[in-house]
Amino acid sequence: MTVVRAKLGAHLHSMTAPFLFVGSGLSRRYIGTEDWEGLLRKFAALTPRPYEFYRTSAEGDLPAVASKIAEAFYDIWWDSDDFSSSRKKWAGSMEGRESALKVEIAKYLSVPPALTGLANRESLEIEILKKAVIDGVITTNYDSLLA
Repeated sequence: MTVVRAKLGAHLHSMTAPFLFVGSGLSRRYIGTEDWEGLLRKFAALTPRPYEFYRTSAEGDLPAVASKIAEAFYDIWWDSDDFSSSRKKWAGSMEGRESALKVEIAKYLSVPPALTGLANRESLEIEILKKAVIDGVITTNYDSLLA
């Protein structure tokens, strides 16, 4: 058994470093960001109808839920003073009715994360991750945890 373990160890050391897959769970754990459905809930709260209205009218299909929320959010974004700075910055590059929602979600997620106040265990985990030897990162996240 020791020979097999030694051969396996030598083989693994000869390989390249692994890629790290970072999903929304990592961001939820360390900076408290929402998953996709949580983001949709947050932005549905800015519209006249609750998230459940959009979810049921889209039969639970999250891309369709997002489209329905974006449709409802479109007029709000163009009319509300709350979004005037975003309109000044992004109105000229808008491509469709979903663009307003995309802009505001991107803006929300671009706020640098606060890693202060983490429990000792989470702080230690972050330090270990910073020292990890990897060849790359694969992620679907749009937040700034990895920045």
